[in-house]
Amino acid sequence: MSMSSQTGVSPENLQAARKARKKQEKANGNHNADLRICVKYKNQEVSHEALSDNHLLEEHRKGPSGDRSADSNTEEVVHLKSPSTVHSIVLDWTPVSFVDSVGAKAIKQVIKQYAEVDVQVVIAACNRVVLADLDTLQFFTGVMTTDMVFPTVHDAVLHCTIPRPAAAPANELTL
Repeated sequence: MSMSSQTGVSPENLQAARKARKKQEKANGNHNADLRICVKYKNQEVSHEALSDNHLLEEHRKGPSGDRSADSNTEEVVHLKSPSTVHSIVLDWTPVSFVDSVGAKAIKQVIKQYAEVDVQVVIAACNRVVLADLDTLQFFTGVMTTDMVFPTVHDAVLHCTIPRPAAAPANELTL
């Protein structure tokens, strides 16, 4: 079972939602509208659009439009909240007692996928043996650092609730 199916937050859906929001904002010129993202899955194809809450209420009142034929071309529609609401995922590693190279690579790949859509993934409650295994497997290289590991879930949540600072220009010193 994948992390996106467990969390309900897929990097692909977040990216599609952000694209739809930008497209809608560009079309309307309204950056403050309360929009929901409508993602439609049909025949292995995905389409997306940003809809206002008024449009969603109207659609709910009228019911879904279109022919309800019983063929295999079924369509699944998912309404997502604004993609900006998802900013962090905390992985509770309390029950984890062993990680091999394949598991470490898989976790690293998942963290990179979420980082591409500005979702921070942190690890909480990882025991020392597993941390040593991750270090031996060179997990903490590149984007992955020990700064993303926290002793408790509470510490990880506190870290995630603090707004992240914007990147400082390269020529500017931070004190």
